[in-house]
Amino acid sequence: MSGPPAWRDYSPAELDAQYHVSPPSSPERERQRREVDAENVCVRATAECRLDVAYGDGADELLDIFPASQPGSPVVLNIHGGYWKQFSKSDESLYAPLFVAVGAAYVAIDYTLAPTATLDEIVHQCRTATAWVVRNAETFGGDPSRIHLLGRSAGGHLCAMMLAVDWTAELDRDESPIAGATLISGLFDLEPVRLCFANEWTRLDAAAAHRLSPMHHLPATKCPLIVAWGGAETDEFRRQSQDYAAVCRETGFNCETIEIPNALHGGSRAEILNSESDLTQAIFAQAGLRNPC
Repeated sequence: MSGPPAWRDYSPAELDAQYHVSPPSSPERERQRREVDAENVCVRATAECRLDVAYGDGADELLDIFPASQPGSPVVLNIHGGYWKQFSKSDESLYAPLFVAVGAAYVAIDYTLAPTATLDEIVHQCRTATAWVVRNAETFGGDPSRIHLLGRSAGGHLCAMMLAVDWTAELDRDESPIAGATLISGLFDLEPVRLCFANEWTRLDAAAAHRLSPMHHLPATKCPLIVAWGGAETDEFRRQSQDYAAVCRETGFNCETIEIPNALHGGSRAEILNSESDLTQAIFAQAGLRNPC
């Protein structure tokens, strides 16, 4: 390695490689993307849903609701990933039938993407959306005391930041409404993000990286956690999840860890959609959902 390290023992180029998550474009990858897009469109066209519901005044402050079939059901609240700069709630519709079928309401939220919004602003929007879901859960069959967060990649980071909120004070409740969370391939320490190419759109300084790192802001309520990652992800992405899970366990949290065999970053989509997978079975168990297997 030539020159000083950018992070730990990684050179700048090596650190960039660790946090580069997009595989090369290929005909197969494009085919898969078209299939996922088509499935999302199909779900929104055929499932019972309320689309583009405003949770705030901003143009991007919208959410999609797939109501539960019975009142008092747990709510699966999905915050999408995409390195904070791409994708939307519409890319998360395909999970709705899975969770509604086993007894949950399902909600996917949007936020303004970076670099138009700062990460502070994105976290604030997610906080506003989560509060809206709690306050309005009963209108779509949800139990406001049984909110289960689900996020992959940057969505995992945003869900972890929601865990750090003192919701009892925020919403003037006796207990936190967050009953559990599943964080998949998340970013929990933003200092290396600040030092790699991703800072082109995250625009973090050292203070912001610390302020927005879940590693420095652990969950405010000891709800059960699932932390998962792909076995074929880069060393840094695996370390991020493993370190966060270890710190949560050390501080008394019930934190289940799952490695998805041979999965690259983003490979958890198929794992979630497989109701028999270890990951999805763990989510069902955490939320008290009917097990179809």
